[in-house]
Amino acid sequence: CQFCVTISDPRLPSCPLLAVSDQFQTITGYSREEVIGKNVATLLSGGCKLRNLDKEQLKRASETGEPYAQVFVHRKKTGELFLDLMDLRGLN
Repeated sequence: CQFCVTISDPRLPSCPLLAVSDQFQTITGYSREEVIGKNVATLLSGGCKLRNLDKEQLKRASETGEPYAQVFVHRKKTGELFLDLMDLRGLN
């Protein structure tokens, strides 16, 4: 099982990435320089749409710090699809 870590700040507009692990670069094909300061969902979506319910739950979790977990289909830089388990945890 491969996993990676991303850190973003939901208090800022578009929730930009602040840091990504080496494994994120390996799994997605994107370098740190390409992703820092960008929204990870927009970057990896590649036409994969987020349901309105997921958007609402993500927004609420970002605002309250409550946990949120969901599996999404995302695209690597190559265009290949992969499953992404998002496990969002707030740091208060």
